[in-house]
Amino acid sequence: IRPITSIEHGMEKVSEQEIMLWRQVADYYLCTVGEVSKAAYPISKVHLEEAKAKSEEKERLRHEKALEDLRTKLAKLRERLERKTVQIENARKDSTRETYMAQAETIKEEMAKAERRMSALTAGASPESEAPAAAATPELSEPQTKALEEILESFKKGKPALIHGITGSGKTEIYAEAARRVLAEGRNVLYFVPEIALSRQLEERLFGYFGDRLMTFHSAQTAASKRNIADRIRNQEARDGYIVLGTRSSLFLPHHARGLIKIDEEHDSSYKQDSPAPRYNGRDTALMLAKIQRSHVILGSATPSLESLYNCQAGKYSLISLNERFHGSENSSVEIIDTRAERR
Repeated sequence: IRPITSIEHGMEKVSEQEIMLWRQVADYYLCTVGEVSKAAYPISKVHLEEAKAKSEEKERLRHEKALEDLRTKLAKLRERLERKTVQIENARKDSTRETYMAQAETIKEEMAKAERRMSALTAGASPESEAPAAAATPELSEPQTKALEEILESFKKGKPALIHGITGSGKTEIYAEAARRVLAEGRNVLYFVPEIALSRQLEERLFGYFGDRLMTFHSAQTAASKRNIADRIRNQEARDGYIVLGTRSSLFLPHHARGLIKIDEEHDSSYKQDSPAPRYNGRDTALMLAKIQRSHVILGSATPSLESLYNCQAGKYSLISLNERFHGSENSSVEIIDTRAERR
């Protein structure tokens, strides 16, 4: 072991809990701690002042382009609204006039949204963020409320809760309500998804519940964007809870005061990293992180993995079933088709 000659001030500090997770992942997945830290801590490599200046300039140009695009969009919408107004005045049938009026209302809504977005950008918001919206509270049906009570009971026993819910049963609303309660206690939430596509679908819905408390983190983001999110989490005040919607890499953010980890589509094979090392399973690593930080865990799937079902039978997890669709909507019609016969 060689003596320490200097300290690298460009790298951010690493917490004791982060090192505990790195060591556990290295031990379980048969690799070195250095390989885990390389995967977990790429953010430290972009802390040079030159890289920071370039990213700030790039952000400024993106901001200006976003404003210009909005101005162009608003001008086109105004032209469309003017043409639609003329069509309404010249319509001969009431049904046609009503159709044009409905289309005009849609255009007005788009204009209002674009104007709100422009106001947010003018005030200094990021081009990627949406205009602020009033946070809504999830409305739960009777089966959803019962499922939430069973989840909270599982938390009291110190067990992860596995929700086995059919597609369309409203699992997201249950997750959102559980997250809202954790945030109200001043603790933080990690909403874990297997793929970027799922995070984009969920982002808009979760933003309606949590507003600017929501942060999204995935591999398609720029290094500057990832660093900004890591810095925001690292410097977060204890009283200001946040929720991170992220893929595998979000596990290695500098989390603290973690109250809940939600693992969506827990059966999905995309949680497993094949190469390079560490070849970890995100779902299982999330459970390691939860144990280190003493966080509650909710796993959810319409088709749970066999290992999770086994853990329920063994008494390690609590199993909660949701067999009804959200607010009584009808089941989907399913038909099995032999595509080979169809081709012939």
